[in-house]
Amino acid sequence: AEAEGKLTEVATYERLIAQHERELQRLVSLNTEYVKLKADVSRAQSVYNLLLDKLTEATLKENEILNTSFVQIVEPASPPRRPISPLSPKIVVVGAIASTVLGIALAFLLEYVETLRMEIGEEKVQEVPLA
Repeated sequence: AEAEGKLTEVATYERLIAQHERELQRLVSLNTEYVKLKADVSRAQSVYNLLLDKLTEATLKENEILNTSFVQIVEPASPPRRPISPLSPKIVVVGAIASTVLGIALAFLLEYVETLRMEIGEEKVQEVPLA
């Protein structure tokens, strides 16, 4: 009877050991998931801190811009009384006249330079003694 009681006790202990081993396996898998979730929380916290810093910086810049006014409105803008047309025809005519005058002046200048070259060349030819 005593042996039978010991066998029952051993069987109970074996069931408890098996139950605890299953619980241990479940805890190991939960620990792996916990480590992964903890890393995710850490990354999310870093991103949150970065975004919070950016928001603070943007708010400070906005307040700085609102508090310092470099531009003062001297007189409010008003629409023109009559429409203003572009001076395109006038600009084209002035450009054509100016380019014609500059072209003629450049032609005279180039002709003058060529004449000077020819005169200098003739003087050098006259200085060369004939043997």
